[in-house]
Amino acid sequence: MGTSIADARNPSRQLTVNSDGSLNIKLSTSESPISSSAPLPVSDTAYTLRQDFEGGNSPIYIGEALPGTLDAASGWRIRKITYTNNMITSITWADGNASFNKVWDDRKDGTYTYS
Repeated sequence: MGTSIADARNPSRQLTVNSDGSLNIKLSTSESPISSSAPLPVSDTAYTLRQDFEGGNSPIYIGEALPGTLDAASGWRIRKITYTNNMITSITWADGNASFNKVWDDRKDGTYTYS
């Protein structure tokens, strides 16, 4: 198995990137099926998006923050994407979490560990 991303409100709902780059999507469990009365949560918050391609065609770092957040200010959540043979092999978060407390400008200077 590869890296998993879980729904914050229901961790049993997951997206997993396998080591071969394929995806597994787990949308329901016997305790909590997806239905019109229990849909997947969708955020209506619009975020500013930053992508760092590091000279290639695929993003290495992806950042999201509320509009107006400066690149040098705390308020970002940052993901790092790792590729092998042009296939995603992992998606990790700065400091291992999706909290909006990172600085976009610090994404690759060693300030954060990615897990």
